[in-house]
Amino acid sequence: RVQNLRKTLQLDYEQRIEVKFSVEEPVRSAVLKHADTIAAETLAIDFGEGTGLDNEQPDVYTAEIEGLGVLIKLVPVKGA
Repeated sequence: RVQNLRKTLQLDYEQRIEVKFSVEEPVRSAVLKHADTIAAETLAIDFGEGTGLDNEQPDVYTAEIEGLGVLIKLVPVKGA
C-alpha cells in the first residue's frame, strides 16, 4: 500500500519518506513483524505505529488490508 501511495503522490523513486500507520489486529502484528522489510522496500527512514491518526489530517491516507481499514501517514523527507 505504501508503494501505491508513493506512485499516487508522484514521488521520485529515491525519495525518502516517513511512515506511520494505524490498524487493528491481526494486521497490526503482521505489519510490525515485517516493519524492517517494509521500511527498506519503501525507503522509509522512519516507520512505525502512529497514535491519533485521523483521515482528516494532512498526509493521512486510507487503505484496506485483509478487510480492515488502515490509516497511513506518509510524509516525504526533505533533504534525505
